Amino acid sequence: MPVNSAMVAAIVNTGQGYTQLDTFLAFLNMPNMSNPLYQKIHNDLIKHTKNTAIETIEMAGKEEARLAVEENNINENGIPLITVVADSTGSKRSYKTESNEKEVSVYKCFKNWEGISTSMEADIIVEGFRQSMSMHNVIFNKLFSDGDSSVMKKLSLAKPYGPDIFIKKIECVNHILRNYCNRIADISSRRKSTSGIVVPGVLRKILKDRRLKLR
Repeated sequence: MPVNSAMVAAIVNTGQGYTQLDTFLAFLNMPNMSNPLYQKIHNDLIKHTKNTAIETIEMAGKEEARLAVEENNINENGIPLITVVADSTGSKRSYKTESNEKEVSVYKCFKNWEGISTSMEADIIVEGFRQSMSMHNVIFNKLFSDGDSSVMKKLSLAKPYGPDIFIKKIECVNHILRNYCNRIADISSRRKSTSGIVVPGVLRKILKDRRLKLR
């Protein structure tokens, strides 16, 4: 990889941009590339990364389909039935350009979401289910996921495989136990109960100290 491409790849993968790269190289007393060149390399890397990701996804789909057939996890039409693990996240950073009524300069925008951030994960997962047949010719019949009920609700409404195929959810025990422990820690930090009764600090400390044992 050329040194300029390597620098852009490194700075992007650490969640930074041209300004941070400029500062970093200034401390090393090294000249930086121009901003237009940086943007060109950045866009080329995005295309390469996307193509590589799609190739990897297609290879993984073929492997999962092969394993499902070997284990006879197929439906009456011979389509492989796959259990998938799904968890996702989305960028929430915003410069509030619209709310601040600032003039936006011309740039290549990578925004691909119009809804609220809290519904982003569910829609990403539903989109993956919808594309499983066209991309891999497999059915995702079981979903191994966290306790987010909105995902299953959207999947039941979307019916990506028709009305006769139901998707089963397998709860992640780690998520359940983590949320349980977090809730105990939250309760132990409150001076008053939900009914307004003052809870002595000694009792709250006992609860906090024993939260791992309770879990």
